[in-house]
Amino acid sequence: VSQNGIELTWHLTFSTRFHGIKIVLPRSEFIDCIGCWDASERPRIFVTDKWLNHIHLRNYSVFGLVDAVGFKDRIKRNDLSQELLLELRSGVDDLAEHYPDLTIISFGDSLLLKSNWTVGMFDSEVSYTYAPEQLLEVFRRLQELYQRSLEMEIYAVFTQGANEYFGSAPLHISKSGRHIGMNCLGVPFERLFAIDEAARKAIRSKYHSPSQLYLDLEYFTSLRLPHEFQSRKERAEYTSKMSDGAQHYVMSNVDELDAALEKQSQLHERMLAEAKRDNR
Repeated sequence: VSQNGIELTWHLTFSTRFHGIKIVLPRSEFIDCIGCWDASERPRIFVTDKWLNHIHLRNYSVFGLVDAVGFKDRIKRNDLSQELLLELRSGVDDLAEHYPDLTIISFGDSLLLKSNWTVGMFDSEVSYTYAPEQLLEVFRRLQELYQRSLEMEIYAVFTQGANEYFGSAPLHISKSGRHIGMNCLGVPFERLFAIDEAARKAIRSKYHSPSQLYLDLEYFTSLRLPHEFQSRKERAEYTSKMSDGAQHYVMSNVDELDAALEKQSQLHERMLAEAKRDNR
């Protein structure tokens, strides 16, 4: 609870994945709260129609920060030719064409990835479009690209949640083409860099070893992974300037996650087959 409102965790679905995001209910959109404390009744919070419709119909975002390992050392050694960098850029161009819902921005030796998704609402044209596993597929293709063009390894940070920037366009490009904006604002965008900084400090202090992937806990638990796999993964703390209390990220690699996702997919298919037989 803050002076301006209350931070809530909104659980969007439990049926296909465990997906929750942080949202803020401003005091201006709060009407009343009713509960029966003697019967341990959970409180019912009444809010304005405008705010409730907005959180269902607005755009949310999945963010990724991809960085090359040892890039600065290569620059110091003058070991990066124009041909190699153009080959990398051309490969990123091809990747962006293959994923039309994904926006990729290159800056320095890093890539910023962004993909919008929606929650949806009954009796509207907006549907639930969250698909975080796509970023893992993109990471694997980037991994192959960096290895092929520069013979370098990469790592990535992934987050998801409410993007406070208005509008649905993932990217803004001015008429002159000299102003490009990512239309990013809010908790998940800020957490990208907070996790990256925390992971670097943890590696330097030998708190944990370097990993391919550093996943914000909300993003990690929203993946279609076996519960026992999620529960045993090691977690590390980081501090977000836009959230109260300690936050957590999970270290992993793409092969491990792909194997766990495949295991969960096979289990789901067996359950569907058994349910189909029972219905017969």
